[in-house]
Amino acid sequence: MKLSPKYLLSISGALALTFTSTVTFALAQDAEVQDREIEVDMIMAGLPASPMPPALPIPGAIAIDTAPEQPVIAWGRSHGPSGPGGPGGCPAMRGLFSGEHALTDDQYEKLYSLKNSMLDKVGPKMVELHSLERQLKDAITRADIDSKKAADLKGKITSLKSDLSSIKIDNQIAFMEILTADQRKDMRQAMVKGPLMMMGKMGHSRHKMPHRPR
Repeated sequence: MKLSPKYLLSISGALALTFTSTVTFALAQDAEVQDREIEVDMIMAGLPASPMPPALPIPGAIAIDTAPEQPVIAWGRSHGPSGPGGPGGCPAMRGLFSGEHALTDDQYEKLYSLKNSMLDKVGPKMVELHSLERQLKDAITRADIDSKKAADLKGKITSLKSDLSSIKIDNQIAFMEILTADQRKDMRQAMVKGPLMMMGKMGHSRHKMPHRPR
């Protein structure tokens, strides 16, 4: 069974920065759960997931989401309209996992199994996390705040986020172990060269900007 080109490119892009793969997360059809699917994808891709906004901007409310880490490059989103290396894209992504270093059928199968294994681990925890976050927001917006209950919910949320982070790192390692030494070398080169190539591209574009008459 083969993965779609779009899924493969997402994997190669995200892993160049965080060594992980992008997953498609399908849970129940509940509207609130669907809203979390994108966040699950971002978490498992190692990209910053936008924290859910609080129900009300309450001064002094317990912070349940830390500021997302800012990626050096938006790997996984660095391709332009024509794909990786295309207009507006990152040249370092061109040719990744191609030619002699293309993924084999066996590697595709292992990646597919790894993806499904992640979904089984992450899905229930994300549903529980979403529920706890809603409970906490409800608890801290009441007229009489139960500090003990709020602290207990915060502890559970922190623990779940730690579990998700651990799963993400384990998956990053597992993904890299599926690749060959040459494939890992290609990814590292793309990671190292990407910022420099993009900076050069931006500088070249600035020099081409037409002069505006005053």
